[in-house]
Amino acid sequence: MTEWIKIVLWVLLVPVGLAVLYLAGVIVWGMITWYSPPLIEQAEVPQPCHDDHPWKDTLALVTWNIGYSGLGKEMDFFYEDGEKVRPDPSLYDRYIKGITDWIGDQDDVGLFLFQEVDQRAKRSYLDDQVERIRHSLPGYHVLFTPNYQVRFVPLPLLRPMGRVSSGLVLAGRICPREAHRYAFPPDESWPTRLFMLQRCFLRAEMSFNNEPLTIINTHNSAYDETGEAKSVQLEMLRKEALDAYRNGSFVIAGGDWNQNPPGYQQDRITSGDAVKTIQPLIPDDLMPDGWQWVYDPSQPSNRDVNKPYVKGVTRTTLIDYFLVSPNVEVLEVKTIPVAFEFTDHQPVYIKVRLVRS
Repeated sequence: MTEWIKIVLWVLLVPVGLAVLYLAGVIVWGMITWYSPPLIEQAEVPQPCHDDHPWKDTLALVTWNIGYSGLGKEMDFFYEDGEKVRPDPSLYDRYIKGITDWIGDQDDVGLFLFQEVDQRAKRSYLDDQVERIRHSLPGYHVLFTPNYQVRFVPLPLLRPMGRVSSGLVLAGRICPREAHRYAFPPDESWPTRLFMLQRCFLRAEMSFNNEPLTIINTHNSAYDETGEAKSVQLEMLRKEALDAYRNGSFVIAGGDWNQNPPGYQQDRITSGDAVKTIQPLIPDDLMPDGWQWVYDPSQPSNRDVNKPYVKGVTRTTLIDYFLVSPNVEVLEVKTIPVAFEFTDHQPVYIKVRLVRS
C-alpha cells in the first residue's frame, strides 16, 4: 500500500512541480527582459526631413487603431472573453491588405495617427506593419514609438501569444521637428504588468503653414476597473496639451482614448449597431473653455471582440476621436463606416484650419 501511495504522490506532484517551475521561469524571464522606458524619451525623427503638403489652408487627419491587423470582423479575442489569439494566415493577409489599401487611397490626409501597429510579433506572423504603412504612403514621414514590448506573453496557456512588439505610428506629409514618447504609469499590478502594454502617448512638434503645430497620438488604458489609471493618463495629456497651447502652438490630440468623450449619448448613434456606454465618460470640465472634443456622434468607432462581428448584435461604442485647442477650427469630422471589416476599430477623419487670432 505504501508503494502505491508513493506512486500516486509522484503522479500528482511531478506535474504540479513542473507547472510551478514553468511559471517561475516565465516570471523571471519577464523580469529580466521587462521593457521599462524612461518617463520622457526622445523619439527618432525620420530623415531626410522635408514637407510635401499641397494643401496650404486646411489639414486633414485620421486616427485609426488597426488592431495589429488581427481583429477583423471574423475574429474574437481571448483577453476579452473570446477564444482566439490571432487570425489564420489567409485572414491576416486579407486584413493587412485591406488596411494598407484603404490608407493608400486617402490622398487628402496630411497626418495619420495609428495605434496597435506590430513589428515582427508572433501574433502578426512576424510581419513588419510599420514598413507596410511606409510602403502604402510614399513620401510620408513615418515615426514609430513602442508601447508593447514583451519577449514572451505566456497567455493563453495552451496557445501563448509569445513575442509582442507593437506601438504607435505617426505618418505625415509634414515632417516633425522633434518628437517625444511620454510613458503612462503602469496600470497593472505585478507580475501581470510584466506581460502587458507599457502605455504611452507620442507628442510631435512640427510647422504647418509657418505656424507651430503640436500633434499628440495616444492609446489610453482599456483594462482599468477602478478608473484610477485613466484619470492619471487624462491629467498627463491635459498638462501637455495646455503647455503646448500656452507656448503659442496649435494643438491636435487624437487616438484610442478607451473612454467615451464628453457629451456622448449612445442613443444618438444611428448606424444600426448595438451600442454601449463606457463609464466614466471623460469629464466635461477636463479642459478649459474653447477646447473641443471632436467626434462623429452618428457612428461607433469600436466593437466588442468577445465574438465575431454581427451588425445589430455586437455591441459597439465610441472611443476614437480628437481634442483640439481653441485656435483650431474644425471644418469636418466623420467616422468612416468600414463595417469593422479589417480591425475592431473604424477610422475617424477630421479636417481643420489653424486660426491665428
